Amino acid sequence: NKMEIYGDGAQTAPIIVPSGESENSKLDDRVKLFQMVKSRCRNYMMSPITKTKGQIIKILQDVAPNYSTALGPALVGAQALLKHAKGESQVLVFTDGAANCGCGNLDPGQHGEQFYKEMGVKLKKIETITSFYAIKGESCRLEAIAPITRVTGGVIRSCEIMELEDQIAIVEKSNTAYNVKIKVLVPSPLQLMPSTEGKKLNKRNTVLTQKLGIVKENSYFFFEYGYNPVSYTHLTLPTSDLVQISLVAVSLQNK
Repeated sequence: NKMEIYGDGAQTAPIIVPSGESENSKLDDRVKLFQMVKSRCRNYMMSPITKTKGQIIKILQDVAPNYSTALGPALVGAQALLKHAKGESQVLVFTDGAANCGCGNLDPGQHGEQFYKEMGVKLKKIETITSFYAIKGESCRLEAIAPITRVTGGVIRSCEIMELEDQIAIVEKSNTAYNVKIKVLVPSPLQLMPSTEGKKLNKRNTVLTQKLGIVKENSYFFFEYGYNPVSYTHLTLPTSDLVQISLVAVSLQNK
């Protein structure tokens, strides 16, 4: 019922959380756990993964099963470490078992599913992609933790122990942009249609702005448009399928 915090992997020894038997209950208290990791690990996120990838992979390969799986506390610990990261970061969770210890416990009657929904909201708010990698052949209850990946843009995959290095390399080489904002302009014969939350239109409905946050190579952005019914009442909107609309969105964005 403890966690070993290695941070960026450059440290010679991990920080043990909790540090004493009297603190064991803090694995169930996400607030106290967050503050504990944040205060004790100020210098544990100094290097990017490009410099410490070898150390991180060795740590992962040396991990051995030892009683329970504190998956929820590990997520809280990662969230706390992000406070000390020097740049934009992603969270990669490698697990060989279902969460059954501390906050986020998925054992029957523990209601841990709600924890992962709430963590997804928190990680999305700070624009942190979170992905889960389950060791093949183990029961990891991936369906319960899936909400985090859906809202943060992460992935869920099954992999072998020996594939860990390949999975980290994929993330290391991926093209990801953070804090992205988009602005779409259409000519006056057209107007943009009010739609989903987060999209802002000007008074004439010809300029749309939206904060997208994290954008990856395979990200898509859609919006609705039509002829202005006030100035162009004699015009009708031609039939357009989703592919045509998305192409128009791209061309307008490029202009």
